[in-house]
Amino acid sequence: MKNQLLYKKTLLVVVFVMFGLILLHASPVAAAIGKITGFKGDAIIQSGAAIAKVTKAGMPLNDGDLVATQSGEVNITFNDGAVMKVNSYSNIQLQERTEQSGTWIFKTSQSARRITCMVGKLWYKTGASNTKSYLQSPTAVAGLRGSDGDFGYDNVRTYLNMYSGDAAVIGSVIRGFFDNPGISAAQKSSVYQSMQRAYQQTVQAQEAPPTVLKPVVQAQAKIAALDVAQQVAAIMKSNPDAVVASQASQALVTLGTITATVRTDLGKAIGDAQKAGVTVPTTTVPATTTTVPAPTTAPTTAASTTSTSTTSTTSTTSSMSTTTICPSPPCEPKQ
Repeated sequence: MKNQLLYKKTLLVVVFVMFGLILLHASPVAAAIGKITGFKGDAIIQSGAAIAKVTKAGMPLNDGDLVATQSGEVNITFNDGAVMKVNSYSNIQLQERTEQSGTWIFKTSQSARRITCMVGKLWYKTGASNTKSYLQSPTAVAGLRGSDGDFGYDNVRTYLNMYSGDAAVIGSVIRGFFDNPGISAAQKSSVYQSMQRAYQQTVQAQEAPPTVLKPVVQAQAKIAALDVAQQVAAIMKSNPDAVVASQASQALVTLGTITATVRTDLGKAIGDAQKAGVTVPTTTVPATTTTVPAPTTAPTTAASTTSTSTTSTTSTTSSMSTTTICPSPPCEPKQ
């Protein structure tokens, strides 16, 4: 009887220990910061080393995700009600996290959302929370205050057109209505093109037959995707905002560590294939992080209004614009 009781107690302890270990080693699921609420045409989402096609409304978006559109567009709603439309042939990154500012006892924390436009055009309207919203490109950062507007980047120049509210700008921007840079700018964007190639490589890896080579092509596709994120970080290291540049430097370190792990998996997969007598085809995956030259800043012209320091401005009509600012209530976002 005593032996049976001891056995039951021991078994119960083992169960609890195993359950605890399962919880300890379980991978935490990142909480979504928003979701796709509408789309048309072709678009893809990159989350970590995975890239997928946008197929339905409701697909979640997480901190660090990249979104790229082709001939269509994507509508995004964030958890606090902020909304965004990503125009055709655009490439953006979403970031939302707690940021700290100040030093020592004066240090404060603030929830911040950063939308990085690597090429193309987007429309964004802030939400109801206290989250700070920043629209940024390789050459500028616009901190929005209870406002909405268009933001874009054509590989050289950053554009900002406010419909309501104001923006504190660091860097150089051209203010007023602007056209979507479109397919011509996307074709010249290294990040946009790399993401499209990485997606095709991901599709090929998913469709690969279940042979000894499948783990090889899967690892290669993951490295190609991670290289896209590394390109973004390498470019944003030259941003005029010290906070953005610092975050990009930290991202490069993290991505380098993750990529090294995947490369170890790739080496093992190649070794297994070779042991099985299978020839591994040459991969086009870059051996190291792609080095991307820093963007050049366009010279100021008489038709543009630029800002090179942190300033707060209200919406006005730029000399570039051929239309007036949308009346209240705001009109539909421009294409």
